[in-house]
Amino acid sequence: MLSALPANLRIVRTNGTVSTKNDLVDRPILRSIPVLDGGFDTAVAIASTAIEACRNHPPTLILAAGPRFANFVAGYYVARQTNANLAFLYMDEWCVRTPPFVGATDTDRKWERRCLEAAASVCYVTEGKRSAYEDAYPFLKSKPALVCPNGWDEAAFAKAHFDTDHLRDYKRYFTISFVGRAAPSAPIHPFLDALDATLAKRPDLAEKIRVLLVGNQPEDVQSRIAEFSRRHSDAAKILPAVPQSNAIEIMRESSALLLLCTTQYPGIVPQKTYDYLNVPTPILAYGGESDAATIVEAAQAGVVVRDRDPAALEDALESLMSSPRENWNNPVRQATAARYNRHAITKDLLQRLLQLPTNSGDLLQ
Repeated sequence: MLSALPANLRIVRTNGTVSTKNDLVDRPILRSIPVLDGGFDTAVAIASTAIEACRNHPPTLILAAGPRFANFVAGYYVARQTNANLAFLYMDEWCVRTPPFVGATDTDRKWERRCLEAAASVCYVTEGKRSAYEDAYPFLKSKPALVCPNGWDEAAFAKAHFDTDHLRDYKRYFTISFVGRAAPSAPIHPFLDALDATLAKRPDLAEKIRVLLVGNQPEDVQSRIAEFSRRHSDAAKILPAVPQSNAIEIMRESSALLLLCTTQYPGIVPQKTYDYLNVPTPILAYGGESDAATIVEAAQAGVVVRDRDPAALEDALESLMSSPRENWNNPVRQATAARYNRHAITKDLLQRLLQLPTNSGDLLQ
C-alpha cells in the first residue's frame, strides 16, 4: 500500500507502539476515559499529532474513514481546531446496524451524533448504508451525501495474467468458484443447503459441477464443505489462498462465480462484487438481501437467485450451463465495470469534497 502512494505525499505518524489491531500498546489506565470504538486515547493521540503537524499549513478538508471510528472523533477535533471542512467515510457501520467487529456503547452513540452534526458531508460505500443512516439520523438528509463504492483495483488487475491454468484439475467440470473467505456477514450455508437439496434431486449435476472455495475458510465452513463432499461425489472443494492477482486469474478461468447476497440488509455489498464484474465470467448471485444482487441484474452479468430454494437454484444452474459464456460479457456489463474503477471513483469523490462550500465554523463551536 505504501509503495502505491505518491512520493510527495506527507505521512505523519503518532508516537507509540501499536498492536496488530492498531491499538496503542502503552494505553493510559484511567477509569474515567470513555469507551469508544478504536479507543478514545487513540483518537486524542491522532488529533494532537495532526493538529501539531498542520499548525503552519492548516487543511481545508478533513476526511476521516471508519472503522475504526476513533478516526471520526480525531477528525472532529482536528476540524474544530483548524476550522476545516469535515467529511466522514463509512466503509462499515458504527452505531446503525453495527457489525460484530465494531463497538457501539452509549459513548459511541453520543459521539457518532456529535460527529455527524458537525459534518459538512457524509460518504458511504453503498447506497444501502446511506439509506440506513439517513433513516436513523434524519438531519443527514439536509447534508451532501456521496456514495463511493469500493470498486476494483487497477493494480491487481494489471498484475493478473491471461491464459493461466490454475484450475487444470477441474477442466472437465463446470466450475463455480467462490474467491475469498465465506464471512458470517454473507453466510454460505443457505446456498449449500439449497445445493444439497438440488443435487439430491439431480445426482447427474453432482457429476458435472464443482464448487471451489478459494482461500482460508472458517472452521464451520470447512466442516460443512467436507460433509457436503462426502455426500455428493466431491462436488465441493476448498483450495489454498492465493495472491489477489492469482485470484483474478482463477475468476477468469472459472465457469461461473458464486456471489453470496445473503446479507443482513441491502447495504452490505461484498467487495468481490466489483472484481467479479471486471472479468468475463458469468456470476451466480445467491440471495436477494444485498444490493449486490441488483448490481448483477442491472449489469446483465449473470443469474440472480432471489428465491432461496432448490428449484430456483436448479433453474439458475441450468441457465448458466446452457448459455454461451460470451453472452454474459456484454457491453452493459463492461460499461458497468468501468464505472467501478476504484481510481476513478476516488478521484471523483475527492473532487466533489473539495468543492464543498467553505466551512463557517458554526457547527463546530
